[in-house]
Amino acid sequence: MATEVIRASKEEDWQVIQALNAEVFANSLQWDPYLNMDDPYSTESVESYKKAVTDENTFCMIAELDGKAVGYLVGTASNYLYRTNKRGEINHMGVSPEYRSHGFGTKLIDEFKKWCKERGITHIAANTYFLDEKARRFYEKNGLKPIDVTLEGSIE
Repeated sequence: MATEVIRASKEEDWQVIQALNAEVFANSLQWDPYLNMDDPYSTESVESYKKAVTDENTFCMIAELDGKAVGYLVGTASNYLYRTNKRGEINHMGVSPEYRSHGFGTKLIDEFKKWCKERGITHIAANTYFLDEKARRFYEKNGLKPIDVTLEGSIE
């Protein structure tokens, strides 16, 4: 029987997050041809991963199957001054393609919701590509609803 674990990140997990984030970028290229595929390896991103795994004010958990990291979620409190609710934001999240639709993402979001609730946060939010219907359905299945849309177009 396979052993599934959702665990808090450790300091050395920044490279796990980096590798999984690179997979997210590779998948997202179909939705955004302007993605900088080197970003997961940039100095800024590496610093972000290192901070995520050590910062007590950041939610950072790893999903494992039989000891192999298959997913992650990094989230923070992210309140807008112009809104009255307290909000947690999924800053980035990913599950390896071969392990998607196996419940790992939902388990990570459930843990994030618990973390938020402990901090008095009442809502969670995530961004995804509009054309990525599978991701949108996933987030909606986990209780998120669309509240705005970002529009972008070339000026050429």
